[in-house]
Amino acid sequence: MNLLNVANSQNQKGWRGRMQDASFRGVTFYVDSHEAKGGRRKARHEYPGCDVSDVEDMGENAWDYNLTAYCIGDDYDKKRDALLKALNQPDPAWLVHPWLGRLWVTSERWTVTESIDKGGYCAIQITFWPTREDEAAAAAATDAVDAATSATGKFGDLVESDFNLLEMSAEGLAAFKSVVQGKLETLRQIISVANVPLTMIQSVQGMITGALADIDVILSIPGRYASTIRSIYNTLTDSSVAVIESRDKPRVIERLAKQTTLQTATVSGPAAYEKNVQTNIVAEDILTDRIITETITDLAIDEYETTEDRDAILATVTETIDRLLPDMNDDLFQAAMDMRTTVVTVLTEQELDPAVTRMIVTPLPARVLAYRLEMDVDDFIARNRISHPLFVSGRIYGS
Repeated sequence: MNLLNVANSQNQKGWRGRMQDASFRGVTFYVDSHEAKGGRRKARHEYPGCDVSDVEDMGENAWDYNLTAYCIGDDYDKKRDALLKALNQPDPAWLVHPWLGRLWVTSERWTVTESIDKGGYCAIQITFWPTREDEAAAAAATDAVDAATSATGKFGDLVESDFNLLEMSAEGLAAFKSVVQGKLETLRQIISVANVPLTMIQSVQGMITGALADIDVILSIPGRYASTIRSIYNTLTDSSVAVIESRDKPRVIERLAKQTTLQTATVSGPAAYEKNVQTNIVAEDILTDRIITETITDLAIDEYETTEDRDAILATVTETIDRLLPDMNDDLFQAAMDMRTTVVTVLTEQELDPAVTRMIVTPLPARVLAYRLEMDVDDFIARNRISHPLFVSGRIYGS
């Protein structure tokens, strides 16, 4: 992400409008300047008795791309760690360069600068080198990710356009509004306890607060209600807000997916006998379930460290999609199948090492088990989805 773009509208024309948000391996960061060093290799030949030398061109010098990446905010340290992890991978990857576009590069070196007087702020000076190694394979992998992202977005667009509400009486509208408010409050609670970046929690909760304040206006236009709910959930996949780390995704995706298995809400009083109210509640339930499905599928498109994390997420996503398929019309059904196929392709093509597994018979604290497996305790808890860190038993997974 570019610091220039923070202060300017995204609708700007000209060169600012053509700049792209900076990212490497999908990890976004702020940039305010760059330096690119290039040239040509020359060999000068001098001869006795000759006043003019010959210069032989030996080809282009390899470029050096130098960026200073900034991680800013209350959770800047998590963003820093995610970027350093991406930089430390040995294989080349795509760099989205704000000024130069997409570059196939390898990270050569980096320097981290932090200080107490600049809390919530980190600068990382990075040098990238261009490379041709496995560029064709990288392009194919990128095409697969783009296809999955595109299929997910298409499914969400169809879900949004397919939603409609029937006319309700004043009592019916009040009952329907109460159901919607309850679901938004439930989402607020889920996000508040989820292991996601603070900036993302604040953004989602802010959008929920705004939706609750304008609920009467939003409900007056079905299309606006659908787009509002979708925008709230899609904040979880917006890398410009924050990035959920891959180790935290299994638990986040599982919690969201559980919301699609809940029974449809009921109302009491006169509204309970109003057919349109019941129809609208069912339609809203279907809308939310499908938007959640879009969100968890988009979240699942990531690079994972172990087969266990990848397979757990893939199972949750495909089971959720399959459960919703029977109630879809032909267009939605096809879009959902395209989404399912592309995300399965992207994730199953990743070559991952299986995690170390242990069977714990006598319950032990998570901190003890993490130490034995030489893991960070937070990583251990997230990977194994542990609810009670003091009493861990059964099968556990290490790094």
